[in-house]
Parts: sequence; structure tokens; C-alpha cells
Amino acid sequence: MNKLSDEKEKKKYQEDKEKLEKLSSRNEELTTLITKLYEDHALGKIPVKILLIGYLIYMIRSNKT
Repeated sequence: MNKLSDEKEKKKYQEDKEKLEKLSSRNEELTTLITKLYEDHALGKIPVKILLIGYLIYMIRSNKT
């Protein structure tokens, strides 16, 4: 029974590790996108509305994870 429990823990650990890696990668992508939006706004390439919409989408998606 102990061996079965260890196997379940290892499987759960691996699943959690993979999920964390995916979420970390996604967080990096979103951070890059929001940074790009901010830079584009600072350079006058996009209006503040687009910046705010992008930021709101970023915040909504960040809170869902």
C-alpha cells in the first residue's frame, strides 16, 4: 500500500510540476505582451484605450490561473 501511495505522490508531483511550468511560461508571455503594449503606448503607437484593454485582458487572465 505504501508503494502505491508513493507512486500516486510521484505522479501528482510530476503533474503539478508540468502545470507550474506551463503557467510560468504563460505568465512570461503575458508579461512580455503587456510590456510591449506599454512601450507602444509610450512611443505614441497606440492610444491609451488599447493599452487599457490589453491590461484588463492581462489582469483577467492572470486571475483565472
